[in-house]
Amino acid sequence: MAEAVVLGIVQNILGTLASDALKEIRQFWGTRDELEALSGTISIIEPVLLDAEGKYDKIPKVKTWLQRLKVAFRDAEDLLDEISTAELRRKLRTDPVSKLFSSCLNPFFMLKVSRRIRAVRQKIDSIAKDRQLLLLELEERPVTDVRGETRGRRRELTHSFILDQEIIGRDDSKREIVEVLLEKDAEEAVSVIPIVGIGGLGKTALAQCVFNDERIKSHFEERVWACVTDVFDAKAIMRQIIGSEGKMEMEMEQLQNELRRRIDGKKYLLVLDDFWSEDRQKWLSLKTLLMGGARGSKILITTRLNLVAEITRTVLRLYFLRGLSEEMSQALFMRMAFRQGEDEKDPEFISMA
Repeated sequence: MAEAVVLGIVQNILGTLASDALKEIRQFWGTRDELEALSGTISIIEPVLLDAEGKYDKIPKVKTWLQRLKVAFRDAEDLLDEISTAELRRKLRTDPVSKLFSSCLNPFFMLKVSRRIRAVRQKIDSIAKDRQLLLLELEERPVTDVRGETRGRRRELTHSFILDQEIIGRDDSKREIVEVLLEKDAEEAVSVIPIVGIGGLGKTALAQCVFNDERIKSHFEERVWACVTDVFDAKAIMRQIIGSEGKMEMEMEQLQNELRRRIDGKKYLLVLDDFWSEDRQKWLSLKTLLMGGARGSKILITTRLNLVAEITRTVLRLYFLRGLSEEMSQALFMRMAFRQGEDEKDPEFISMA
């Protein structure tokens, strides 16, 4: 669907904006403000696209709006690729003189680039404003809980268990994340590593696979899985961390004591899966209670939203999860389409894959 394509483009743009090449460009010339403004604009629009997903087939104008946004995002993507390529070419030059006078160090080139970035951002801003006419927002749809209280909607809760054979095409991603989690020279005692990607890419499955890796099991004294979902409930998260049995009626003071009793002084891994809240203060309040772990403790967060990753991370790089290769996508399709032992050679099915 179009909204999934647009979300994919958004993730590519945000990944490029966080790349080393763009960081160097910002350092050399005055494009920093424009690039950061573009990143901020796209991060704000990203959660709105999730609401558009539910209205795509119901409101015809949403389709048109997404197509316009797709074109604008493609322009931004092409421009950032052009800048990244120019910087890469500069790095590959061996002649110091030609390297010095390459386009990326040319003030006139960079002034032109800065203006083009501003023009693309303004175009995206203009289209984004129309979302108000389409009633597209990051909504919390009310539901009633067991106590009769109205609250935001709840997504399905996840857990830590997974079978190894359920994972396809994520060996490299798993290896990279495991290496980060096993690092011993982190600047902070408790590091926060976000995994960012659009829905359906397998962020949760990847986190489950990492969580159950034998190296991870032997490295950390405590491993804890907590599902946050789109309603940030600090008490619910704390109950998952400490174990909910007998804790349902505990107030915040008792919960925080139990939480610190479990993790303080221990090297722990905490997975916060399906994190949606962009409220920085809520995160900082929870983070404060998690800082008592021993040096080397890690918090792994999965989220669809780049802004969540920016708010929570302590590492320099975000981990953007990309789509599977064509070969791996076909392998996944064949596994889902056929039961074990069935013939997978039907040319019609292979063509469909």
